[in-house]
Amino acid sequence: MTGNGIGAGTGATWTDRLRVLGTMEHRPGQEVYHEEVARVLATRGRIALEGPTGTGKTLGYLVAAIDALRAGRVQRVVLSTAGKSLQDQLVMKDIPNACRIAGDISWSVLKGRSNYLCQARADEALTSQTISKRDRADIQRLVDWGGSDISIYPGGCSRSVTAAVCGSSKECDIQRCRKTSCAHAAARCHALAANLVVVNHHLLAHHARSLVSSTSEDAGILGDFDAIIVDEAHALTNTTRSVFGFELTEHRFMHLALRVDRLIGDVALAGGIRRAWNTIVRWARDVGERDGGRRMLKPPPHDGTTSWKTALIEAQTALETCNLPGAHAAAKECWDLLNSSMSVSCLRDPSNYVYWAEREGPGRPWHFECRYLDAANALRPLWADRSVVLTSATLATAGDLQSDGRMDLDFSWFLGDCGLDLADAVVVESPFDFARQSRWFVPDIPEPNDALWRDRAMDALVRIVQEAQGRALVLLTSTAVMDLAAKTLRNCLGQDGVLVQGDRPTGELVEDFRDHPGRPLVGTMSLWTGIDVPGEAASVVVIDRIPFSPPDEPVHAALSDLAQASGGSAFRDVALPRAILTTRQGVGRLIRSRTDRGVWVLLDPRVRTKNYGRDILMALPACARLDQVEDISSFLWKNGRREP
Repeated sequence: MTGNGIGAGTGATWTDRLRVLGTMEHRPGQEVYHEEVARVLATRGRIALEGPTGTGKTLGYLVAAIDALRAGRVQRVVLSTAGKSLQDQLVMKDIPNACRIAGDISWSVLKGRSNYLCQARADEALTSQTISKRDRADIQRLVDWGGSDISIYPGGCSRSVTAAVCGSSKECDIQRCRKTSCAHAAARCHALAANLVVVNHHLLAHHARSLVSSTSEDAGILGDFDAIIVDEAHALTNTTRSVFGFELTEHRFMHLALRVDRLIGDVALAGGIRRAWNTIVRWARDVGERDGGRRMLKPPPHDGTTSWKTALIEAQTALETCNLPGAHAAAKECWDLLNSSMSVSCLRDPSNYVYWAEREGPGRPWHFECRYLDAANALRPLWADRSVVLTSATLATAGDLQSDGRMDLDFSWFLGDCGLDLADAVVVESPFDFARQSRWFVPDIPEPNDALWRDRAMDALVRIVQEAQGRALVLLTSTAVMDLAAKTLRNCLGQDGVLVQGDRPTGELVEDFRDHPGRPLVGTMSLWTGIDVPGEAASVVVIDRIPFSPPDEPVHAALSDLAQASGGSAFRDVALPRAILTTRQGVGRLIRSRTDRGVWVLLDPRVRTKNYGRDILMALPACARLDQVEDISSFLWKNGRREP
């Protein structure tokens, strides 16, 4: 139990209710969040809420949800966030605090099946000679730990251990499992009974897919609910496109062949599946060499042989007559691989799906990727007949210029991408004074399409990092530029003087960067969101260029064609809104508290010279521009000391 709290109907003010937590400060934006979400839940409304860093949005919407549940205005709320670490933060910190304020409810967390220990697989792994001795010892320690959610196992699990002991939708067969209990089934049962269930976007998208899939055994995996809150909502549509698509990889075929061999003991059937992969990978190689990783506009070249199809059909038929645990799931995987391979072979439904071939690196086999394009259509069933709250620090793009020189932020692009029609849209005011706390700077260098840009940009980067005394977060748009920036900075600062994404786990790098200011952190897109570094370590945020998607990136290219086909503009309707949101996310790493002081830098003069540059600048927090690189240190430090 977490306390009875102070109910919403007691007449207590928001400040009164916060006193339960003792040290919590009053944040006006947090109260706005509480009021807006409470209104939406009471009226079965829909709203997009943008709450900048420091707003306190999580506690605001959680208390509103608990108030509504305790008052009976809603019966069950699904809360989705971007990833497992954010789920853990919600259930370990935020929900208990919200319950202390508003009172107790039943709540639960649910993750994907592959996050839970499968006792049957663990038992098999402990006696398997194909599992290394070291992994078997780690598995025994995991079993002895006694938990079921391995994503919170202290110290974490290696990939090989996770693959050995966790279930998956492609392998688990609950009806025929010889274990009387299943950790994932128990977690799902608990979640279905809870008033508030915390999920991630990947699982939410799978729920949406299950609602329209005639073959899904997990139809409606989250059960019935009459309200949904989506935090980090800017990330939902990309996740949905991935979940509604598929990939054809070596791992899927080889793993299926091993399962067929284990379940049926038919070497010929298993060999047929391996040969089927040989056919698919040959197609992928030919397409990859033909298209260079770009979107497929015509089917892969093949000779019309159907032996790959026959192998999968025969394996599926044999598995359907097998009564061993896992056989039913393996038969379904045969069908999925057959259906996906046939889609690739004829480029099925190219107006709704985009296909391409890629590989993870030189010498690695090519494989096929497929994404569903119409995320709006996929998500609309989620919004039907329930209260909907979509929130994030960055949802809006630039809108209309007002008479006072300010530009309204516009939610229409985001709402259209999500398929959420007729929703309210509110931007909550930031608690930070950006005009006082921040500045921006663009060096006098060529545009990125100029041959001189790389050398001049790297020279500028070195000077900027020196002015920042190493207290810089360097956000780059490609791995190639990251490698160049890391090499350039290390030539000046030493090998150990620069933290580079990929050298160590990202969490360790961010912690080191935060706790020991003075070494720049260099990384690509995964550092643009989700990291919180208040204080001096990120006094400067450097972005190499306006983050437009490469024009030949498959999903971007397909969405651009769709926009043009419907009479729109590929640039204004696809490229620019995405670039604005990504830029806002990157710049958002700068000011994380009321005492922070910082400068964001863009090594791309187009933000000043192109018409669309104004749209980008007007969507960012208003602050003054610095004229010279020396002004960075002058703004950050005075007489060698950081200004308050």
